[in-house]
Amino acid sequence: MQRPSYFLLSIAINEYAEGMRNLAGCLNDADDFKSCLDEILGCTSPSAVRSLTNSHATRSAIITTFHEHLIDNPDILPDDTIVIYYAGHGSQAPAPAEWQVPGGMVETLCPADQGVVCPQGGDRVPGIPDVTINALLSILAREKGTNITFVCDSCHSGGVDRDLGNSQNFIRRGSTVELRDKTDVEILQRANNEALKFRLRGNYSSHVLLAACAAEENAIEDRSGTPRGVFTRALTHELRGLRDRIPFTTYFSLIASLKLYSQRPQCAGRPANCFLFSGRDKFGPCVFPLTRDDDRGFTVRFGHAHGVVEGTEMTVYWEASALRHLGVLVVQSAETFSAKLCRRSGEYFDVPKEAWAGIHRWPNATALTIYTNFHLNVQTNGLESAYPLTITQNESDAHSLRLIRSGPAQIEIESRDVLLAPHSKHTLSLGDTRLCLILSKIAHFQYHLRRHKSGTNLLGEGKLAVLHLYRLKDGNNGMCLASTKDLFKDNVAHLEGPDTTDSTAGYGIEIHNKSSFHLYAYLFAFNAFDYSIETLFMPPVGLNVPPPLKSHQSIKIGYNGGGPPLSLARRDTSDTAPLWLKLIVCTENVGMHHMEQSPALSLSPEPATSAESRYTTLDSFNNRVFLQRQSGIMWETSLAAIKVSAAATKLGFMKTLRTGILF
Repeated sequence: MQRPSYFLLSIAINEYAEGMRNLAGCLNDADDFKSCLDEILGCTSPSAVRSLTNSHATRSAIITTFHEHLIDNPDILPDDTIVIYYAGHGSQAPAPAEWQVPGGMVETLCPADQGVVCPQGGDRVPGIPDVTINALLSILAREKGTNITFVCDSCHSGGVDRDLGNSQNFIRRGSTVELRDKTDVEILQRANNEALKFRLRGNYSSHVLLAACAAEENAIEDRSGTPRGVFTRALTHELRGLRDRIPFTTYFSLIASLKLYSQRPQCAGRPANCFLFSGRDKFGPCVFPLTRDDDRGFTVRFGHAHGVVEGTEMTVYWEASALRHLGVLVVQSAETFSAKLCRRSGEYFDVPKEAWAGIHRWPNATALTIYTNFHLNVQTNGLESAYPLTITQNESDAHSLRLIRSGPAQIEIESRDVLLAPHSKHTLSLGDTRLCLILSKIAHFQYHLRRHKSGTNLLGEGKLAVLHLYRLKDGNNGMCLASTKDLFKDNVAHLEGPDTTDSTAGYGIEIHNKSSFHLYAYLFAFNAFDYSIETLFMPPVGLNVPPPLKSHQSIKIGYNGGGPPLSLARRDTSDTAPLWLKLIVCTENVGMHHMEQSPALSLSPEPATSAESRYTTLDSFNNRVFLQRQSGIMWETSLAAIKVSAAATKLGFMKTLRTGILF
């Protein structure tokens, strides 16, 4: 029997019970969205779809159905495609003081019975706050995998309605009902108690959110003909145009195609270069807009903040899908968020006025120096690393790695970097081709860990933003709260005793903006044991996304509404490597999706990519994401270490940290 092509929970509300004006287009939107999914993913089984409309979409029904149809549904297997669609009013509400939510406000979805007096206690039915929605999605991801897409066509949806503009346009914005301290306490407790299985995953890591507008904006409903939400109408139109290219289209390119002048659609959650409806770990290419200049040169939106330096080589593509390779350009000069490119000597190829570019090869300054006791062909089978690999048989010259062949296909990999658990060893069975892929990932790890703004260092004082780490405790309201003082001291947190093995210990991270600038923050976890780089926080993708890290305010990760708690428990008892947290802050939303990578030492073969390529409207320059500018262009990086060790090693590690990173 054929399995369902997708599972859908659809919620659409035109008719509200109390205090809110009725809508007209939500049911039309839901019907068209379901038809669109059938067209692009294939018709699914009727049992795989659950629809709640109007009076059936009460608060209790929405939460109950979320559990029954999704979380507890035995028919849904891990990594099946799950889609949640909501069209209706959205609102904002003051958060209970006990929640300690930054900014004091939460976004809510408005159920059909919002505002109705509860017969049990006399309180009015509240909206469903974003902390509850994120908790439900976290639980769902643990049970069924992270192939979850949440589409929300309501006001304030970028934080989780539609505005009366004229007689033909209406805003999906609902009224406010007070939230109680213990609203949805059981859901929050379950999410926080079980979230530790995720280890280091940031907010929205469980899913991708496609939102109709930014958190402070309104979602418009057009009533000039058949009533429709302008976001859903535009979204389904684009998806239908991509029917044959869904496997090669990323959320980034999809959201870039939606040009709505009355609102700014957003994409938040998993890295935006994930392929549509495919799960968190299936990435598309990391490419950036390239334009042809009047002086016959080229400009790419990829600069010093991304790690670009003079001599970096970039492959030019016709499309954002990066399937059609045109040639290679080289960086002539780099600025903060952009770079000027030129042709390599003796090479010429046609470049469209608007194209895309991704990294081909980093310059020699990023070289990984490796000692081997055997001949290593770094271009086996035509494979060329994006990072230069310097091979030496003089062991004293190798500052990065030591490779020893201990058998016909046995390679012992030993780190020589003082910051990356020196002398830690891994023995792997692999050939030259797979080894070169691993070495390229290790080089990527080391380069992006150490790089920083020229003239500054990673540990200096006077940073625009700083990191704080807290051990968490459970609050009576289901929210996790900080139970300790900041665990970082001089950029290092030492975890001792039970913290080294306790898999139930939860932690939270605070990114605090000390400056007078609103900032875009990017936080990554560098695991020195397996060379993985995980994203803990990244701003949404979209047109003119407002800076999420406000001046003199904080973003909290893992507590106080910032997603499930983080676990620092080691998966491997031999893992004594430090965990590095790297924070990058910018005054522009520049995108840092090129940094994340899966573990190098458990590398699986790369899937084959079709060479077929067709031009789509997503590749039109007019459909790209244009980045918001502020007065003042700046960026900086900072680094903090989490070390699991005995107290006696503290001083030694601090000395290693200072001497190893300040160069």
